[in-house]
Amino acid sequence: PFMTGRIVDVAAALTAAAYPEEAVGRLVLSVEDPLAPWNHGTFSLDVRSGKGHAEPDHGSAPDIHLTVGALTQLFFGRLSLGEILRLGRAESCDRGIRLGEAFFPPCRNYINEYF
Repeated sequence: PFMTGRIVDVAAALTAAAYPEEAVGRLVLSVEDPLAPWNHGTFSLDVRSGKGHAEPDHGSAPDIHLTVGALTQLFFGRLSLGEILRLGRAESCDRGIRLGEAFFPPCRNYINEYF
């Protein structure tokens, strides 16, 4: 592959990310990660004014259920949520689709360094 990545700390990555200014809301994600038990679980993500705050959430029903690999592709903008859903790599309710698409718009990725 041209470029690879993996989220190693879901809560920290989602908190550090920049979000579209117009995106507002609370999204609950259920993440499967068999290699990093601290990533395996449910997280709430609150987004407002281009900033997000994520933390483990042990009481809310998830809006989106996905693997850490699918979340990484969504996070980096490689695939849209719609594409991930069509590939069968996630499950979501209507609210999850609306917020997920608003929080994670697809974008073109590139690396400007070659070794």
